[in-house]
Amino acid sequence: MKIITLQEKVQDLFAQIHELEQNENKKAERKLPSECYFLNSDTVLSYRRGDGDARYPYAHDGMTLWAYTSGNLKMEESLYNVILPAYEGKEPNVGFFAGLDMGEGFF
Repeated sequence: MKIITLQEKVQDLFAQIHELEQNENKKAERKLPSECYFLNSDTVLSYRRGDGDARYPYAHDGMTLWAYTSGNLKMEESLYNVILPAYEGKEPNVGFFAGLDMGEGFF
């Protein structure tokens, strides 16, 4: 089993985004509302909206993860919030960061 590094995964995602942006037919067939597109069967590309913050639900076994186009996340099970929502102008309650080692620093 080949282990894929974070750098390989990010490079693959950038290649998929570039391919999508260069192919108008592919953009049209993979279009979702609010400037979002399917990159593949389990990855969605979401561009920042100019008019508000769209959210997309991912649900499994009673748990719902809300992914916002702003990058914020909210996770809930019924009325219980596993990850609290981030409100406009306030810091989010959870954050994820990734970096690629570029030799003299990180990207």
